[in-house]
Amino acid sequence: MKRANSVFCRSFLLVSLGFAVLTSQSLAASVVFENLGDYDYVYPEKSGVFRADLSSLGFDPLSITIIDNGTTGGAGGEFSGFDLDAIRLSQIRVDTAEEAEALMGLSLFDFSASGTIFTPGTQSSPTGDKLYGTDSTGTALDNSVATLDDFDYENISLGYGGRLTFNLTGPASTSGGLYLYIAESGGNGETATAEILSTHINPVPEPATMLLLASGLAGLAGLRRNFKK
Repeated sequence: MKRANSVFCRSFLLVSLGFAVLTSQSLAASVVFENLGDYDYVYPEKSGVFRADLSSLGFDPLSITIIDNGTTGGAGGEFSGFDLDAIRLSQIRVDTAEEAEALMGLSLFDFSASGTIFTPGTQSSPTGDKLYGTDSTGTALDNSVATLDDFDYENISLGYGGRLTFNLTGPASTSGGLYLYIAESGGNGETATAEILSTHINPVPEPATMLLLASGLAGLAGLRRNFKK
C-alpha cells in the first residue's frame, strides 16, 4: 500500500508540474518593418511611418514589443533612441504614410501602466532625468504625453536599446490579414524591430498564480502525511 501511495504522490506532482509548464508556453516571432515614407504635419514636423506584415505569423498575437535597434541618430538626451509617435494594428494593408495615418485601427491596445511594460534604453550626452513620454520615475509609459493612439508628433523615446511591450486586450486575428503600423517622430533615421508573442508578458508572477502553487504544494504535503499514517 505504501508503494502505491508513493507512486500516486509522484504521479500527482508530475502532472501538476507538467500543467504549470504547459500553461507558460508561448509562440513568438520577430518581424521587420518596411518604410512607408514620412507623414508631414506642419513643416518641418514629420514622422517616419513603418509597416510590418503579421498575416503569416501562424498564431494570433496577444503581445507586441517595439525595440530600438541601438542606433545613435536623433536628438539625443531625453529624446534618445526610437521616438515612438504612434502604433496601430489593422487588417487593411496600405502603402503610404498618409494612408496609415488615416486608418481606423483595431481597439486592442491598453496604453495604461498596467497594459504596458517599458524597459528604458540609454541616453546620449547631455542626458536628461528621464526619457521623454515616460512617467515621473522614467520607467513607465505616460500616454497622456506620448498619445500613442494618434499620429500627432508626440511620442515616447525608447532610448538606445530600449523596449516597450503592449499587452493586447484580446487576440489580434491574423485571418484575412493583419498589419502593424508604427510612426517615429521626426523621421530622423532611427530604426526599430518588433517581437510578437501569443501570450501576455508579466513583469512579476501574478499573486493568484503564486497562491495556487502554494496551495498545491501544501496539499501534496498533507497527502504525504496521510499516506504515512
